[in-house]
Amino acid sequence: MYLFKLLFALLAICAVLVCSQTRGPPTTKKPTAKPTPPPPTRPPVTVPPRTTRVIRDESVEEGPPGR
Repeated sequence: MYLFKLLFALLAICAVLVCSQTRGPPTTKKPTAKPTPPPPTRPPVTVPPRTTRVIRDESVEEGPPGR
């Protein structure tokens, strides 16, 4: 019987603690709502300009046409 009373008292203490955490102490001033900060924005990724590579055709001879 003593163990049952001890368990009940422990349960009551836990219930009081849980209620006081969720409800909080009674205050006279209204709680001010904090504005939610904007999500962090990542800087835009800069893509370097694509360089066009000149592909030389080996079959075409360079220089003045020799006739």
